[in-house]
Amino acid sequence: MTKYALLSVLLIGVFGYTQAPYLTNPNCYYFDFLDVGQGDSILVTTPTHKNILIDGGPGQAV
Repeated sequence: MTKYALLSVLLIGVFGYTQAPYLTNPNCYYFDFLDVGQGDSILVTTPTHKNILIDGGPGQAV
């Protein structure tokens, strides 16, 4: 039982930590830089919660 309680607290903490920047200033753009193995990409989140993915991978391989 304590194993599940610890896991639950950990998951809630991780979720709260990852969502905290989005709660601070709703009028900002957010940039996430992703390394996906075959190339890099940038995920842009707008203030209206639209996502723009910019692919920086090599050519049209994927």
